[in-house]
Amino acid sequence: MGQLAYGFDGHHYVIDDRTLRHLRAAMFAKLRRREPFALTLRGDATAGSAAETLWIEPAIPLRFVFDAEESGPLDREWLERLVAAANSAGGMHVETEATEPPLALVG
Repeated sequence: MGQLAYGFDGHHYVIDDRTLRHLRAAMFAKLRRREPFALTLRGDATAGSAAETLWIEPAIPLRFVFDAEESGPLDREWLERLVAAANSAGGMHVETEATEPPLALVG
């Protein structure tokens, strides 16, 4: 499990490495074009949060930490879905690959 650290306080969200690699690629694609967007992460229900939405923009610190070395190619279709969602009014939502059930995140 990797971590997405966001903001000046470095708050982090635990996300599996493969999902985090896809998020990183999609987020970098948006940020390279200087296109801010909303990112919604599922929260930890035991901690009292169902979901949390972050405003992602180049001025806010963002760090990706992985537990394992990168392996295997990225899923282009998954990346396209993430970027398309970021371009929508609802923003990007963390999702898993089409063959897997929705991912619950701890943050």
